[in-house]
Amino acid sequence: MPNTHRPQAWLRRLRMRRTARRAAHLLEPKLPRDAAGIAAAPTPAAILARGHDALVRAAPFDLLRALAAHDHTLERAYLVARKAASDNRRIEPAADWLIDNVYLIRNRIREVRESL
Repeated sequence: MPNTHRPQAWLRRLRMRRTARRAAHLLEPKLPRDAAGIAAAPTPAAILARGHDALVRAAPFDLLRALAAHDHTLERAYLVARKAASDNRRIEPAADWLIDNVYLIRNRIREVRESL
């Protein structure tokens, strides 16, 4: 398998961090300012209302799509580990565990899908 198809978890983590920072930025209260430019203290209800509006606008988490992505990543990692093992290359203990126990993870993913 070419190197361009290797799972890149760090890239997904980076994207998740960026999304979290953007969401946190939306939740920051924008304080009204008086004529002198000094921020007035907002009431707690106003802060809650702004936070609610930002959460309502946020895209919902799609568990089925996430499960499909995890299943796809698992399949790619399994194929890479199995190919390395069949080529008699040295593999890490985690890859060896994945080869032996991939069915456990697939069963859990299937159970979660069925329970939705």
